Amino acid sequence: MGSPQLKSIKALAIGPENILFIGDNDGMKVVAIDLGDDKKRTSGGRLEINKLDSKLADMFGANRNDIRIQDLIVSQYTAQIFLSVSVKSGNKQNYVVMTINNEGALEEFSLENVRYSEIALKDAPGPEATLWDDKSRTYTITDMAYAEGELIVSGLSNEEFASSLRRIPFPFRGDFSTTGLQVYHVSHGRNETHAPVYRFLPYKLNNQMHIITGYMCTPLVSFAVPLLRDGGKIVGRTIAELGAGNAPTGIIDYQYKGQSFVLGNNRHPLMKFKPEDLANAKEIKLPSRSRGIARENFKEGRIYQIADFNDDYILVLNESREDKSLHLRSIAKENL
Repeated sequence: MGSPQLKSIKALAIGPENILFIGDNDGMKVVAIDLGDDKKRTSGGRLEINKLDSKLADMFGANRNDIRIQDLIVSQYTAQIFLSVSVKSGNKQNYVVMTINNEGALEEFSLENVRYSEIALKDAPGPEATLWDDKSRTYTITDMAYAEGELIVSGLSNEEFASSLRRIPFPFRGDFSTTGLQVYHVSHGRNETHAPVYRFLPYKLNNQMHIITGYMCTPLVSFAVPLLRDGGKIVGRTIAELGAGNAPTGIIDYQYKGQSFVLGNNRHPLMKFKPEDLANAKEIKLPSRSRGIARENFKEGRIYQIADFNDDYILVLNESREDKSLHLRSIAKENL
């Protein structure tokens, strides 16, 4: 019991028995919080919150442009919605976790007096390391997901192949493995080892767990989990090119009428991929300019976050064309 000290809050994930994982890039650690109630239930119907960024700004006495919603997840146990939010105040960034109930009420999630554990990421980038125009440490944790007894964490490390996937056993024991990643970046026409995974999805293909990853500009790449070994280096299998100028903001799988789908989402149209196409995809190899596996596009506007919500809907955070406001919307699975 206690109050974890967090320097930043970015990526969120839900683990077994309703555990909330919080990625702290500046603090170079992951915190696990026991949410308690793990009784499985599903939410019913739609949820719509217009101008969510303005509502958050009003709560914190900020301007809408000072609000950034870093991540959106839904607990598969309680259907509770969590947002990681940063609020700019002068030259300082403040970080909070917000929850949303089924009626759309916003509330700050208290990090005081909670049951928690944490693990330090000792291989985080050094304080002077840079990537593009940012500090590399900003990308220590880009995404997280729990799968088969482990928390998978994507981001950058201080290794030669800075782009990495970490496998952290849970409950935390203090140890984890880090594998350096190399991908063929189709739109850049070269192999890269420093571009971080932006979003990923653990998914079983042909009875073997893979990590389906999305990169900036935007190759879709598959890594077989059994090949992710501590200190190792692995070349991913590039299976699609989604187009230059894209930034992936979520990859989810969802069930609808007994069928499983994989849905990729980025700045251009929402994209749907069939699992069988992922499993049987041919690798895009240098110097091929092939776009890879088939996908179906849905024009839903610019989307910043995405999550599976309930039996009938997914949730998206999208931007209004008129005034650039951010709206939380439900999209019917039957329309995808």
